Amino acid sequence: MVIKLRLFLKFFILYWEKLLDIIEKFLSLDPKQVSKVYAEVGRECVDRGWEKDAIDLYQKVILLSPHNKDAYFQLGRIYTRTKSWEEAMRFYHRSIELGLRNHEVYYRIGLAHDYFNQTEEALKCYKKAIKLDSHHDEYYFRLGLLYDSKKMHDKAIISYNRAISLNPQEPKYYYSLGLAYDSKNMHNKAVDFLRKAMELQEKESPVIDKE
Repeated sequence: MVIKLRLFLKFFILYWEKLLDIIEKFLSLDPKQVSKVYAEVGRECVDRGWEKDAIDLYQKVILLSPHNKDAYFQLGRIYTRTKSWEEAMRFYHRSIELGLRNHEVYYRIGLAHDYFNQTEEALKCYKKAIKLDSHHDEYYFRLGLLYDSKKMHDKAIISYNRAISLNPQEPKYYYSLGLAYDSKNMHNKAVDFLRKAMELQEKESPVIDKE
């Protein structure tokens, strides 16, 4: 029965509002089962860029399963995508209150604090994300940017180097590292890393020679 319902919802995803009414009125499924189906379809809506539909579906998940921490996390991700930072933070924090201990949730809360120029709070979140999972180059890069903004260039350099060690093909890491060295008046090193950034950028977007 659940499998049939899942296929039914996926096939008629554009008409989900009517389907919700049908499910509630005519199908006597366990709320947790229905909640799981809503969550799956919600993820598909996100993948298709249908944020409003996804929000409605995840809100339905929460109504059926008020302690579903992943639903709150997914709502936070959707609101991050739409740049609704306050709403995003509200759902992220609720997911943590419900027991979610995911590196990504702290990273995303850090992004929200970053957006509001709340540097200290953002630093704490990025550090927490790294403590939970130290294999994400973007986390170190964001940390480095914050250190640079606080003129803590030595710490920024350490962070950028860590990002580069995890992803040596990303031009922006070398570019930021070069600027950090320039801020320390270490101009030769700055030029080396800025040149490296340009080389990698050219590889990503090669100039086509038209004869």
